[in-house]
Amino acid sequence: MISMRTLCCWTVAAAIMILVYATKFDALAREYLASAYTIRNLLVELAAALLIVLGLPKSIAARLRIPAVLGWLAGMIALALWYAPPLLIASLHSGPVRILQALSWILGGVLLYLPLYSPAPEQRMKPFPNGIVYLFAAAVFSSLLSLFIGFTRFGLYAPYLAPADTLHILPALQGRFGLNPEMDQQTACLMMWVLSCFVWLWSVMAMFWRLYHTRDRVVVS
Repeated sequence: MISMRTLCCWTVAAAIMILVYATKFDALAREYLASAYTIRNLLVELAAALLIVLGLPKSIAARLRIPAVLGWLAGMIALALWYAPPLLIASLHSGPVRILQALSWILGGVLLYLPLYSPAPEQRMKPFPNGIVYLFAAAVFSSLLSLFIGFTRFGLYAPYLAPADTLHILPALQGRFGLNPEMDQQTACLMMWVLSCFVWLWSVMAMFWRLYHTRDRVVVS
């Protein structure tokens, strides 16, 4: 029987996937804004994947032992791979490639989070020093990735230079909100840096809260 925790976590994860792939946000990320593409990347890999991990039944999580190095590499490769211009452009124009992209983001995120958030306590890494090093390395990597996105040659992500404007919102985006292609690229850089580092910082706090909470329970008992 599925627990309430599993049902809630996986329902929210599914809602995130529907939001970014089955609403007008999908067109925003495919046709208009590199920043929307980045937000979709982070929502899928860092939010939906986390909820999938948190919702895993303990009996399954107890059998999933992911080495920290493998989890970190899988997460960071998935995070960065689809910013390579040929792959990014292919994902914008091809449905099958976009499905492959989504699957790689989910898998990379799940492997990244399992050593940190596994519902089976014996499968989690120690907060110090392992967890700190793991998350600090992730913060450094995502910061470097944000610099690549923001300071790579302007126009490298060509599809965003001349959107098809199927939603007829281009004048509002570029006029009212000032999201011309150059500003959009800088916004994508900022989104990657701020949102990803927020996740790493939140993970550090969650990890130590769990550590002290567990110790308090041991002392009380």
